[in-house]
Amino acid sequence: MGNLGGQSVANDINDNGLVVGYSYTSSGIRHAFKWIGTMTDLDAGKTFESVAEAVNGSGDAAGWATTSGQYRTRYWANGGSSGQNLFGTSNSKALGINGQYIVGVRINSSGEADVGYSWNRLDSNSSWTTGTETFVLSRE
Repeated sequence: MGNLGGQSVANDINDNGLVVGYSYTSSGIRHAFKWIGTMTDLDAGKTFESVAEAVNGSGDAAGWATTSGQYRTRYWANGGSSGQNLFGTSNSKALGINGQYIVGVRINSSGEADVGYSWNRLDSNSSWTTGTETFVLSRE
């Protein structure tokens, strides 16, 4: 499969053979990748860590990145190389994606998953609720 400079881990594959996961770069930073014959760094040139956890049938990928010391849900449209962080300042990780929803977990102050979420990514005014907090979509 290849790598971006170090060890690679595949996390998911769709019916079209598109694989997503992460690989360590030559600088020792984990970066999300997509692979379908050739490995592509989804966050090339970025200094933060990122991991693609899941891919859907359309090639959209979801996962997370670490920025400012926190986890951020990250979404790559159509397996593209321009990822975006979702939910602003919320500490969260995406773990799955289908044609409409991204699912994941909120990360608490101890670094543990404490509440799951489901976000309708087709609704640009969407928010998700953990039971005690509501997070409104904001793209970083």
